[in-house]
Amino acid sequence: MVEVGGGGSSDAAFPFWLYSNRMGMIDDAPRLGYVRALATASLWSSRSTRVDVGADVVARWSASSTAYFNQLYVRAQWQAFQLRIGREVESIGLTAGVLSSGSMGTSLNATPMPKVVVSLPAYQPVPGTRGYLEFRGHLTHGWFEDGREVQNAWLHEKSLYLRAGGRLPLNVYAGLVHDAVWAGQSERHGDIPDGLDDFVRVFFALRGSADAPAIDQDYIQGNHLGIYDMGLTYRHSRATLLVYRHMPFNDKDGVKLKTWQDGLQGIAVTRADRGFIDQVVYEYLYTKWQSGPKAPTRERDGPAGRDDYYNHGIYRHGWTYYRRTLGSPFLFPHEDLEDSPNRLFIANTRLVGHHLGIGGHPWRSVEYRVMVSYTRNYGTYYEKDAIESAGGVYRFNPPLEQVSLQVQGTVTLPRRPAWSIGLAVGWDKGQVYEDRLGALLTLRYRVDRF
Repeated sequence: MVEVGGGGSSDAAFPFWLYSNRMGMIDDAPRLGYVRALATASLWSSRSTRVDVGADVVARWSASSTAYFNQLYVRAQWQAFQLRIGREVESIGLTAGVLSSGSMGTSLNATPMPKVVVSLPAYQPVPGTRGYLEFRGHLTHGWFEDGREVQNAWLHEKSLYLRAGGRLPLNVYAGLVHDAVWAGQSERHGDIPDGLDDFVRVFFALRGSADAPAIDQDYIQGNHLGIYDMGLTYRHSRATLLVYRHMPFNDKDGVKLKTWQDGLQGIAVTRADRGFIDQVVYEYLYTKWQSGPKAPTRERDGPAGRDDYYNHGIYRHGWTYYRRTLGSPFLFPHEDLEDSPNRLFIANTRLVGHHLGIGGHPWRSVEYRVMVSYTRNYGTYYEKDAIESAGGVYRFNPPLEQVSLQVQGTVTLPRRPAWSIGLAVGWDKGQVYEDRLGALLTLRYRVDRF
């Protein structure tokens, strides 16, 4: 597949939905162009074994011009097990797909991280349950980018899911996704330990070793976060219903479900066949509570509030990769770490949001997507206190309201089905971003075999 795209904006930046959830390929510059080439191949295939490779090269011309491998991976499958090495696009935490605002775990908002992943990607039956109880999971080691306050930081990630229902039309599922940022070197904390003993502490979320930063010795080694991912699916001959909920955690109170008020709630109806409306998605996002406004203490079992999702006091670039939030794009970062009065990168972690997505095929060769979002944004507890205690005016007090819209259409040429033309128009209106209108035009050529 080869894709060429370009676009512009009426303001100094692209509208929100024209650059968000696009795998980090599109920056928010007001003018840009790019060329993308994606190729995949199967190197080996047998009854129980399969080896695939993939490469996705992007060259972008904008205020931050670059050329890089957005994806580059080898994936080996043996029976139910899979080993993957490299960068590959993935979303962790079940959502409704491209019409969703994005997972609170790992969404499509940032460039894929380089990882080594061992997984059971498909649900496997629990012995003795006749397939009515199934499980899947994964274990990951990853590497963060250069240029962070803590250099050479690592990612530890794992998940475990259970699903009940089997062949019944109604299935329910629940899973835990645990992420941890650990190791590295920083000017403030020196060399952060990364030995086998430290890995065990990170894996089980234990107190830091004697060589760890003091706060980690008091609490947990590394920056731990994740989501409880739960929901249900109901399959009918004409449509499928999906109801899902992501409950984020950033500390022990979240793990103990004491922040149950916060999370992403979604419902999606997807038709079994194509039509004028294929899918309708509604999501409600609430992250204001965060265990309350009371600041946590250094005692492991002391009161803990202000969970400040995606932020961390040592790993101050937080849950980001190349300055893009790895989770929900509504929890957006400062333009630069230095812009934050307390030097935490995510500027807005407390919000209330509504999101609607509709997609369909009004004609066989025409596809459209419409997404509109409304958010009320409260910033963070910490920055509000830091600015107002110094006599300043906090940008998010009173909260800022924002509406972001995207209308996207794709036409496949009837006599040249390998060719398609797409146009996406985005619009922002509110107080978070300047009012702006933008467009992104793409031309794509797809070939199944060289």
